[in-house]
Amino acid sequence: MDKAMNKSKLVTVLIPCFNMEHKLPRLLESLYNQTSRNFQIYIIDDGSTDNSPKIITEYIDKFHSININLNYILKTNSGVASTINYGLKYVNTDFFCLPDADDYLELNYIEECSNYLINNKDCSIVFTKCSVFYESFKKYPCAYFERKDKFKIQNNLIVNDFIWEKNVYFCPNYMIRTESFKKANGAMEIFCKTRGGQNFQMIFPLLFNYKVGYIDKPLYN
Repeated sequence: MDKAMNKSKLVTVLIPCFNMEHKLPRLLESLYNQTSRNFQIYIIDDGSTDNSPKIITEYIDKFHSININLNYILKTNSGVASTINYGLKYVNTDFFCLPDADDYLELNYIEECSNYLINNKDCSIVFTKCSVFYESFKKYPCAYFERKDKFKIQNNLIVNDFIWEKNVYFCPNYMIRTESFKKANGAMEIFCKTRGGQNFQMIFPLLFNYKVGYIDKPLYN
């Protein structure tokens, strides 16, 4: 691992993965073709038993050729919350995001989200509009996840929405400011005795003390 290369980056893309051989290449290609190359990748493999490890290792040199480190870490299977918890210790950049291995990003996702956080220093997290597709038909989205009150994102409204699961979507269509997350969660850990609930745990501690941003564009798929 080229640590000097990693430390110069702005964003860490942390990907939990388990048996995603048929879908992971789509995400990796969307990362390879990003308009910004100011990021590093950590794939935390939760004990895959398919060809995911082979696919990931084949991409390492491809990313290195464009000055992006793809770091592959294999662990014993214990669920997605534990996998993210394991990966958080590797975040050493200003911002980070957590795309699911079966999702993919629009090619300007890294650029737009990181620029938003750079230009809005009082925001701890920025969400984007999210396109939803049928796996069997990817030409057009069948739905969008978006905030209906996109221009009224005061923290008290968002906290209320998260408590009642109203007008919020627990998919990882967000980028987090690392400094804010560390202040809200000094241990950089989430509860991992469950096999889920990771997005709620990542988001909720940030809503009380910081502003939340929203990009009204479908940047996450």
